[in-house]
Amino acid sequence: ITVYKAQGLTLDTAVVDLESCSGTESPYVMVSRVKSLDGLLVLRPFQLKKIQCRQSQDLRLEGKRLECLQLQTRVKFAQSTSDVEAA
Repeated sequence: ITVYKAQGLTLDTAVVDLESCSGTESPYVMVSRVKSLDGLLVLRPFQLKKIQCRQSQDLRLEGKRLECLQLQTRVKFAQSTSDVEAA
């Protein structure tokens, strides 16, 4: 069956050809249809770039925002801990 027909299905077994994929969504759909990895057979070797994608600018910015928030939280927590110990 095609990737599009497989969407929403749950399969016991599947044979997938990741080398024939275009885009990064198709490989995900292909490998996520089976109940367990025991039921998945990859037909042939494939290039890693077939299942990788670049992070979007929005995702990179969100990562930086979360790193800053983590640092701010650590600084604030360290200061409040010092205040409690000093009292």
